[in-house]
Amino acid sequence: MKRFPLPRFASATKIVALQRSKMFMRHTRIIATEYGELDTFQLLEEERPEPKRGEVRVRVLAAGVSLPDLMMREGVHPETPRVPFTPA
Repeated sequence: MKRFPLPRFASATKIVALQRSKMFMRHTRIIATEYGELDTFQLLEEERPEPKRGEVRVRVLAAGVSLPDLMMREGVHPETPRVPFTPA
């Protein structure tokens, strides 16, 4: 697994371009490595798992961050998962 720091204001277009520049069988996701500011988010590149029986793979072209995601990043949302976690 390779970790890449997330740019301070990464747009969905830049993230998609970064994903397309990686190997075909890998994917990139955002994880929160600790509670705190925006720099606690990192891009994590890892092997793309094959879908299991009854599952499908979808291509995400753009994604957003909601207020609960930001609250989870700060550790103040009532349903905040333990770190590391992928906000969504």
